[in-house]
Amino acid sequence: MITLKEPTAQVPATVNPQEIELLLCCARTRIDPETAERIRTLLQQDIHWTYLIQTATRHGVMPLLYRSLNATCPEAVPKSILSQLRHFFQSNALHNLLLTRELVSLLNLFNAHDIPAIPIKGSVLAVSVYGNLALRQFSDLDILVHKHNIFKAKDLLISQGYRLPREQETANIDQFEQGHAWQMMNPERHVSVDLHWSLVHQYFTSDADFTSEIQWENLESISLIDTTVPNLNSEDLLLFLCLHGTGEGWITLGRCCDLAELIRTHQDMDWKRILEQARKLHKEKYLFLGLLIASDVLGATIPSFVQETMEADLLAKWMKPRIKKWLLVDDSPVRQVFFRFFNLVITNHRQDRGKYFLRQFMNPNENDIAILPLPAFLSPLYCLIRPIRLLSKYGLSSLKYLLEIRFSKNI
Repeated sequence: MITLKEPTAQVPATVNPQEIELLLCCARTRIDPETAERIRTLLQQDIHWTYLIQTATRHGVMPLLYRSLNATCPEAVPKSILSQLRHFFQSNALHNLLLTRELVSLLNLFNAHDIPAIPIKGSVLAVSVYGNLALRQFSDLDILVHKHNIFKAKDLLISQGYRLPREQETANIDQFEQGHAWQMMNPERHVSVDLHWSLVHQYFTSDADFTSEIQWENLESISLIDTTVPNLNSEDLLLFLCLHGTGEGWITLGRCCDLAELIRTHQDMDWKRILEQARKLHKEKYLFLGLLIASDVLGATIPSFVQETMEADLLAKWMKPRIKKWLLVDDSPVRQVFFRFFNLVITNHRQDRGKYFLRQFMNPNENDIAILPLPAFLSPLYCLIRPIRLLSKYGLSSLKYLLEIRFSKNI
């Protein structure tokens, strides 16, 4: 298996806006004439190529950067840089193909043992949304199965050489209440599989669980290397991308591209159904923030009636001028801690906020268990260990970060 490594190099002390703008112009599958002209204009400036490549790699949009530059004005890019981008593009394409072959093999295995399974993100997103397996960066496989099939599916993966992390080898799902998947690794094939029983972390769910709302009988189908595999329908996929992106803090531009490209390629989506489902799940603000990012950062076209609903939301107004900075400039390690509190604030109902707080800040995850493995009868102590660990790691720096961004009272 090919391993794609992120380049390490010195970056400028201050971020130059032209690199950020160039990356945003290139992070799409379709370049209109106006955007193409803007790319040509930006390339006439003094581009810090090392910083641009490093940022594109970290944000998972290197294939889009290469394709857009190569298709628009390759003569304006230094030959050594274009060669580096081309090499990464080709390596990523081969890497994705190998992962896709493994995915198809595992789906066939599950099907042979009567385990319904849905591949998510990765290959299916690259093909169904980007239209090209090579245009998306991904490093592992994600497969969703029904919760009652999770142990059977795990045993099948083990039979194929996959292994759980040591701290999870004897675990059951209830020991990881805020989890949503087991990460299993095949050391011989160098392939990682996230075996999901839920599409989102349990601390992002309310009484109405998004995973239980998935209509397994209403899945779409796509072709991966001449094999038909199931895929989420576009409405469920859009809401999943918004929940996943907002819940994790929109940590990469690549996730924004996923959403923007989905909106561009599936213009016949049932937006009323999407809004109704978001309300049922108490996740309208998660949806609005995702759509705001896709439209403001990457120019996705949102239906007017949805746009009007978003613009009336106080959260959307507060977030709008801050989005690009947080997404592309702010690399603070405590940024994710802020987004945990942010998710607490935007949760609609007090009961859901209480559940979120307990699941996020009190219930242990695999990191807590790895630091201090305890026997089962002492497991309640993790409710004390986790907040202590989080405070020691993020406490003072998180407080400073919150003060710096001047958290609004209007949210």
